[in-house]
Amino acid sequence: MTLQGEKKGYLSQIYPDEGADQSIDVDIVAVHGLATDSTTTWIANVRAEDGSIIREVNWLCDADMLPHHMKRARVLTFNYDSAWNFDAPAQRLLPLAEVLMTVLLDRRRREDILRRPVLFIASSLGGLVVAQAIERASQMEARYKQLLRMTVGVIFLGSPLRGTPYASATKWLTMIAGILGRRPSETLIRDLNGQSGVLDDLLSRFASVAQQPWFRLQIRCFFEMKKTQVINAWRGSAFSRYSEILLVDGPSACIPGYASFPLNVSHSGMNKFPGPHDGNYNLVIGRIEELVQDAEKILQARAEGKSRLDHPLELLPFVKNNDMVFRKDIFAQLERQLPLGPQHQEAALWGLGGSGKTQIALEFAFRRRIRTPCSLFWVHADTFIDDYSKIARLAGLSPDTKRRDSLLAIRRWLEHQKNYLLVIDNADDLDLFARPIEANNTNEESIDLTDFIPRGFTGSLLYTSRDEGIVGSIVGIREGIEVQGMTEPEALEMFRALSSTGIQAEATTAEQELLASLERLPLAIAQAAAYIRKTRIPLATYVEKLNSSEEWWSQLLDKDFRDRHRRSGVPNSVMKTWHISMEQVARQGSHAKRIFNTIVFFGRQEIPFSLLHAAAGPESNELDILEAVARFREFSFLHEQKIEGEDFMGYELHPLVQKVTRLSLDVPARRQHIEAALKIMREIFPSGRYGTWPKCQIYLQHVLKSLTWVETDEEELRNTSLKARVGMYLLEQ
Repeated sequence: MTLQGEKKGYLSQIYPDEGADQSIDVDIVAVHGLATDSTTTWIANVRAEDGSIIREVNWLCDADMLPHHMKRARVLTFNYDSAWNFDAPAQRLLPLAEVLMTVLLDRRRREDILRRPVLFIASSLGGLVVAQAIERASQMEARYKQLLRMTVGVIFLGSPLRGTPYASATKWLTMIAGILGRRPSETLIRDLNGQSGVLDDLLSRFASVAQQPWFRLQIRCFFEMKKTQVINAWRGSAFSRYSEILLVDGPSACIPGYASFPLNVSHSGMNKFPGPHDGNYNLVIGRIEELVQDAEKILQARAEGKSRLDHPLELLPFVKNNDMVFRKDIFAQLERQLPLGPQHQEAALWGLGGSGKTQIALEFAFRRRIRTPCSLFWVHADTFIDDYSKIARLAGLSPDTKRRDSLLAIRRWLEHQKNYLLVIDNADDLDLFARPIEANNTNEESIDLTDFIPRGFTGSLLYTSRDEGIVGSIVGIREGIEVQGMTEPEALEMFRALSSTGIQAEATTAEQELLASLERLPLAIAQAAAYIRKTRIPLATYVEKLNSSEEWWSQLLDKDFRDRHRRSGVPNSVMKTWHISMEQVARQGSHAKRIFNTIVFFGRQEIPFSLLHAAAGPESNELDILEAVARFREFSFLHEQKIEGEDFMGYELHPLVQKVTRLSLDVPARRQHIEAALKIMREIFPSGRYGTWPKCQIYLQHVLKSLTWVETDEEELRNTSLKARVGMYLLEQ
């Protein structure tokens, strides 16, 4: 048998003897903690009544202990310089983890035993080395694939996987000092402080790998039940006093979703057992036996699961839309932004509500799947957490998304997928990605969705949003694709397909007129086509009624219709869709809604900033107005338009948005905003005489439009002077 003090490189075989003629079915690799070594970590000193040492027992190689239970197992210890005390050189987990996997792989390759199962036993902080090694191996799958797939389980003995229950840095220092038995280095404190996030991140990444369907790593965690006397505070080489604490309690040593067991020992006894009849030893060895005996079953189940999961996964909320009209220009931009390939890439489709962003994303997903073996996942931004739980179920992860670490596990799982497309639909409320979301339960953590978006080396992300602000805040400046109305041929194809009308090669006059009035907006076209298909009303008659009555427009744009390619329970009429967008813009303040509800009664084009300023009211400052206008522009309600002679940029209203906004107002609100528009014109329109003509020209279309809304004699009287000034200008031209 190899002597306990003898080391052969990084790996030592301590059972059976090197070269022994013995059949081996499994490799057990024991990894000690920090500030100790493989020759002492596993040894219990059996003492006489007077305290003298009778014998030393290493339970990993003593003939009555582990070898007695697993005669066909080989036990290796990983030997590394674990000094991490105050004077030790600055080390990190990652290099140690890579050394562990490298030397183990090299040895198994030399011995031609690459398909032999592997079980890790990790003591204390050595558990962090093992966790890092497995997570790192998953990232470097090409190199460590076989070793990773043969790893059946890990036994963690008092490993502080989840940090410390002590919040303050002083108490964390106390905990580490207790584990190491000496003052730890600043490097260790910085890396392993429970408040730094290093441990949380490591555990999240490790658990994500362990829970992947093709892996399903078996894990057993053990934690101490007895307290340890530790130095409470360090002052140079001296100490102030002792205290007793549980160094690694249950919450710290256990991973949610995996079996955990208490041992009736203090921390130093978690890896030392005095004999085969020790109760703690029997609890540990029983769990090791389970994993060794089930090793072949685990690998077989893993192989079968792998064959099932060779096919891409799919989580889409809609079936393929066979009525979808291919929008050549937009798809060309998408292909440039998200080309086929393993690299991580992102893009965002943004534009007016109802412009077809979701349908484009859906069609792109189905086309991507045809062109390459690609997993497809779909998440609605407003139900992000619920949809992530669906991905978790599909992936075989915990669907409990109330915890931050569960959401991070899903993110890490996605980041390990080789080829996938994740669509984040309806990302209209960008605040979801910029501020924490309060949990429903006060015991739950507030979360920020940005933390759970995959940012690995592979995979494509496609957002859809009504808010142009997504460009530059969520995706890069060059990663945004604006979606506007369809081209004339696209709109005609869609209308005919959905209305079951038209067989002529060329568009009829009625078709041209209708599609132009609908601004070739897909949602509006779908609403009109659904009505015509249902009622069988002649197209020419339908167009005539729209031209003659705003009531018909109201019925068209406000009526929901059934569409299996849109979310159930979500309004799918143009009017209701834009109302939601308007409410989001209105968060800028009451002046935002007041501005828009007033300017819709002016002309549609070349709206000068002065009219927006006047519509906001005297209590609004210029900065507030510019911010509100920016939001209107980001939601595609307004477009910038240069006006000659004006310092500020002018604006153009989307014609259908203008009509819908007017129709959405009830009668009192409508009259209120009409009067506001007329009042502005009475105050702002010049005298009409020479010298005022440039300003008159700027305001002319707006005053003429506002005067068309005058209905009563009283209103006629109030606007007599305004009409006179307009007449003077027109007369003198």
